[in-house]
Amino acid sequence: MNMTINLDKPFYNYEQQIQRLKYKNIQIENKDKAYEILSCVSYFTLINSYKNSHLYKDNKFVTGVSLEILKDLYYFDLELQGILFKYLTIIEASLKTKLSYEISKKFGVYTPIENRNESIDLTTSYLNRKLYSSTNSNRNKILGKLRKHIQSSYENPLKLYKYGDKEKGISAKNHIPPWVLVKNIYFKDAIDWYSILPANGEDLKLNIIKQFYNKNYFNNEDLKNFFISSLKILNQYRNAIAHNNKSINIKLTRELDIRLVEKFTNDKYVFNSSDIKHMKESIFPILFIIITLLPIEYLRAKMIVELEQIFKKLKKQSNDLYNITLLVANLQPDFLDKLAKLVINIHRDKVNK
Repeated sequence: MNMTINLDKPFYNYEQQIQRLKYKNIQIENKDKAYEILSCVSYFTLINSYKNSHLYKDNKFVTGVSLEILKDLYYFDLELQGILFKYLTIIEASLKTKLSYEISKKFGVYTPIENRNESIDLTTSYLNRKLYSSTNSNRNKILGKLRKHIQSSYENPLKLYKYGDKEKGISAKNHIPPWVLVKNIYFKDAIDWYSILPANGEDLKLNIIKQFYNKNYFNNEDLKNFFISSLKILNQYRNAIAHNNKSINIKLTRELDIRLVEKFTNDKYVFNSSDIKHMKESIFPILFIIITLLPIEYLRAKMIVELEQIFKKLKKQSNDLYNITLLVANLQPDFLDKLAKLVINIHRDKVNK
């Protein structure tokens, strides 16, 4: 027996999609161009990327929003993602390098390659659970996941260490050192690994943090809270853009502690209370965090230059599009000046270290 199902999301051809766009109050200036746009960027992507923004009210887009504007906004979004993703991967690599160094120095470089149920109890392994904080309820789960990476990864460099390469005359190794393991784990795994580092005795967390920040006026707990919040926000953003999701109007599920942001900047001429409140629903926290965590002054300055270039190009393309982009991203007109001043302040802190 045939059954008719009323589909919630039926297929619409391009002509039907254009009619639905018009119903959403989106201006169609040229039908041929509209077909071309919809064949490159899906209706779903264009509508859903920006309907949770100031451009969308009462289930429709505000007057004046055209399909061309949404298309240009989308491509600018991708360009911005490309810049931020590049610097985010630098921070990820920096964290993994510092993490593997501290673990190797403190706990050694041995953990077995073979699958052993007792691996997280093996006293000679740097993944021995007794080496890590017992107050973190996820400790065993995190260490187990790291062991699983060793067992299941078939990508280099883990693959090379596990199996060698006969053609190149490279023999397999008898253990996986931390600096090899971190190359095959996700950013979140590195953050989780950091989160279970012990605080008793030598504080490995602080050892890592103080290689990122020079903030002597922070107490240690505030510094740790600021750092882990920053990392988790970056991971959320990284996951979003890795799946080609919206970027400039991302709604973060985590927030930086405003009190700590004020303390971190330590300069009312860089950020005032109004600026900080504005950070709650904006891409600005991502820009702020990336700049604060980049390990080299040259990279911070280079990021500012690249941001200035793409926003300048956008404004030259269309002043209306530029203003719409700031509106969607919830960015204030002077956000680049604020970030440039932040870079200067970070440099001053490092010079005075």
